[in-house]
Amino acid sequence: WPLDLIEELTTACANVILANSQFTRATIAKAFSLINNERVKVLYPGVHLERYDADYDIKNVRKEILNAVEHANQKGGAILVSINRFERKKTLNVAVEALAWLVKNSASELVDDRSNNANHDNVKDEKDVNVERGGRRTGTDAILLMCGGYDNAVKENVEYFDELKSLAKKLNVDDRVTFIKSFSDDERAYLLRHSTVLLYTPANEHFGIVPVESMYSRLPVVACSSGGPCESVVDGVTGRLCDCNGEDFGRNIRHLIRAGAATRRRMGREGRKR
Repeated sequence: WPLDLIEELTTACANVILANSQFTRATIAKAFSLINNERVKVLYPGVHLERYDADYDIKNVRKEILNAVEHANQKGGAILVSINRFERKKTLNVAVEALAWLVKNSASELVDDRSNNANHDNVKDEKDVNVERGGRRTGTDAILLMCGGYDNAVKENVEYFDELKSLAKKLNVDDRVTFIKSFSDDERAYLLRHSTVLLYTPANEHFGIVPVESMYSRLPVVACSSGGPCESVVDGVTGRLCDCNGEDFGRNIRHLIRAGAATRRRMGREGRKR
């Protein structure tokens, strides 16, 4: 506790104290009772817009990503993407469990959005609205692209990566999950433009920059209804907020698939404006 007190006293000496979300501001108030919370101001992190507006170089996108997306497009399966470090606190197992729930509980349904895919709502800049996001999308043939920072020297990265692969096999969805270690900027841009839904699984995340990147890329988000995403994602407008478990994630993903391509594009536009 002496170190905690020292941290609190030295933080209180600052002229300005910034938090990256209202959630973080509230956390500071609970942890540092000696600091007047009115001194803590919220400054939301931004994203490098040019990085997401620029064209990606397809030559810098790994074949395993291209093949997975092409296979899903041929079958009309929803393309789910998770972008996060391979750390247990990110609860990435929720994404794998959500995929398994979705596949199991979508077997009898077929959502056909081809009629909604005709004109892309007259969007002029075609590169911003990827054709593959429209058209027929089903949960039955859904895939998951599990992408994240990975370092062989970090024991947790190695262990958790193996745990997630074992979980996918246990749930019989290992043939639907593509694991991508330490992706490039070009690959990130490709994934955000070609996916159907972004899954953001960390609970009580202080802010979470990935949902913001996703919304700017016009990609609807399904995230845990806790922490920073409650301030960035507008439930029912730019995505869905839900309990942080596989079943609730699966239900909300299925809702977005059933809603159709036109609804997802509208959510994407609202996310971009936000």
